[in-house]
Amino acid sequence: MIGMDDSDRVIRFSSDPISSNREKKSEISDNYLEIRSQNLLSSIQGFALNQINAPRVWESNILEYTSWDSLENELPMADVVVVDRPWQVPYIAERVDHDTPLVYSSHNVESELYSHLDSSYLTKGLLTTVRDLEQNAIETADLTITISSRDKNIYQNKFDKCGEIHVAPAAGYKNTIEDQQSASPALPFNKDSSDFIACFVGNDHYPNIEAVNEIASMARRTTDDGVQYLIIGNVCDQFSEDSVPPNMHLLGFVDSIEPYYSLSDIALNPICSGSGVNIKMLEYFQQGVTTLSTPFGARGVEAEPGVHYAQSDISNFPEKIVHLKNNPSEREDMSSNAKLLIQEKLNWETVSKNLFSKLREL
Repeated sequence: MIGMDDSDRVIRFSSDPISSNREKKSEISDNYLEIRSQNLLSSIQGFALNQINAPRVWESNILEYTSWDSLENELPMADVVVVDRPWQVPYIAERVDHDTPLVYSSHNVESELYSHLDSSYLTKGLLTTVRDLEQNAIETADLTITISSRDKNIYQNKFDKCGEIHVAPAAGYKNTIEDQQSASPALPFNKDSSDFIACFVGNDHYPNIEAVNEIASMARRTTDDGVQYLIIGNVCDQFSEDSVPPNMHLLGFVDSIEPYYSLSDIALNPICSGSGVNIKMLEYFQQGVTTLSTPFGARGVEAEPGVHYAQSDISNFPEKIVHLKNNPSEREDMSSNAKLLIQEKLNWETVSKNLFSKLREL
């Protein structure tokens, strides 16, 4: 693993959906072992709570009832224990030696992510449980890891007994399209030298479907401006060619994404809903494509609007796209700054080394 010394060893425990094996061990690398355990009760809980978009808040209770011998055998030998998400923290905290640092790895502000549970009388209690478990994790842990300074600030303002917090930001990889040899991709239209290409990449997650609907509206408003829109990924399965304007092209899944990034003048991130950090922005940065994002789509990304990417409210995207089309030097400055940000700071090698260095200090 990136950031680890040869003498380091990571054992990752993960609950598996129903499978044929009670427990499965996989050597991911010489110093990284993954142990996955079948847990029927956990699977049932996950299925039931997914119906109301709620997390597995009873995971510690289930582990108390079912036990996990391999996990309990390894905990006393650990130099540091990292718990992913707050649901298992009570169970783990009771079994970790007081001298062993306990680290809570936060991927979201969970009480914010699941705030929709407050809208129903039947689920208000679940939101209270989410808040209590998150607070317990923050106050119990010797160190909390967040993926953005934004989340760190929320925790520090929200919890009086908030301990030390380390930001391990979401990141990209150092390699770019310049490192790869790729032929120009086939396009479903005859590209003119004056065409301005805007791309969007996404799966069929609802915020991406919502974004493609917004892009269709943008495309209709910029038909006469020479802008062609490429939609890539299985989000395209939710649309038909006759439902989108002629300057919007549904490419679907592609074997290699890099040639399309190389062809594009800008990449769009018109995300207005969802949770967590929008990883596609970091991929756009990595590939050296000028990025246009909504403020919501850029939340949690450790980058500066106007320096590393262009930002606009969704209603003003068409005007901003035309502005970027007419200002190539502005695009070049932002794409260069964003690529440099990935190379120097927001790459997994740097983030991982900093994180492992922090863990060794505990």
